[in-house]
Amino acid sequence: MPFQGKSLVDTRKVLDLEGTPDHDEVTRNTPILLEHCLDDPLVLVASGRGLRDTLREFGAEVEWKEYPTGAHWFNSPGGIDDAVDFLKNHALVPSNNAARLSFPGTV
Repeated sequence: MPFQGKSLVDTRKVLDLEGTPDHDEVTRNTPILLEHCLDDPLVLVASGRGLRDTLREFGAEVEWKEYPTGAHWFNSPGGIDDAVDFLKNHALVPSNNAARLSFPGTV
């Protein structure tokens, strides 16, 4: 937790969030993908792991991926493939239910 020993309700008080809704189902149930490269020179992997742990403590569904290389960008191709898979599994509508998009000049 960001404020050690505080509950989520207490943390909301500290951050002056008491008047904002805390029951937003969409936000609380949105899966999160975090990817981190071990050779990132700007953000230590320990910081990424800390974010992962904090989000999980708040009840978030976090998928965590670590890669040996990629610096402060995506590991390629593994990180890109994992991001695509995550979107396929959590965000993209199956093609049989998706509305067909049409753009001017296309069929």
